[in-house]
Amino acid sequence: MLLAIDIGNTNTLVGIFDSGKLLETFRLSTRSSMTGDEAVLLMTQLLDSAGLDAEAIDGVIISSVVPEITGPVSHAAEAHFGVKAIAVGPDMDTGLKLCYSVPEEVGADRIVDAVAAWERYKGPVIVVDFGTATTFDVITGDGRYVGGAICPGIVSGASELSRRAAKLPRVEVKTPEKAIGRNTLESMQSGIVFGAVGQVKELVQRLTRELGENPTVVATGGLAELVVSELDNIEMDTNLTLRGLSILYERNRS
Repeated sequence: MLLAIDIGNTNTLVGIFDSGKLLETFRLSTRSSMTGDEAVLLMTQLLDSAGLDAEAIDGVIISSVVPEITGPVSHAAEAHFGVKAIAVGPDMDTGLKLCYSVPEEVGADRIVDAVAAWERYKGPVIVVDFGTATTFDVITGDGRYVGGAICPGIVSGASELSRRAAKLPRVEVKTPEKAIGRNTLESMQSGIVFGAVGQVKELVQRLTRELGENPTVVATGGLAELVVSELDNIEMDTNLTLRGLSILYERNRS
């Protein structure tokens, strides 16, 4: 079985695959103070709770945007499962041509999303990933990753708004009934959610125009459903990142 780990700034997503089939997923909070041993022990406990045998893990792949955690988790996984962990990076075989001016600057999560989207759609595609940051990744019809856009994430933006504005409270991020808020909480929810919807519409339109092709648009990430429900002509795949990790593992395991 394959243990696929995506370490994000806010959450760590874990997937278990058997012969390419996704068996189970777990979402953990990312803590920069967490040691690799703690992380692997928690994953082992989750495997046990799901009725999966940790001793059956014979492959590990990790994508991470938190460098201080990447090494410890990788080393702990190798020590615990007895296999060398594959770390996602621009120098691996992705099946795509990375046309970024500095390929090393492309986040591992963006690479993984692009690989999964290209493998699924085999044509021009824009991936919108709603995480700590909201990222837009553009892949051409002939398999070139040409870049995209990075925006403040929905939750991180809402938290920053409350932190910097003394009279604005922390607010639950959910879709309000109307755009015209009748109180502060409703007004903030309107701005946060419908503002994100407008952001996606505008950026997808601009990216499509510059791409010069008619791409499929696919959304992923923890808050994808919140925004996608307000949009037309956009698909959703909450497990896109994990599927990308499985594809990259099979492509680079040798």
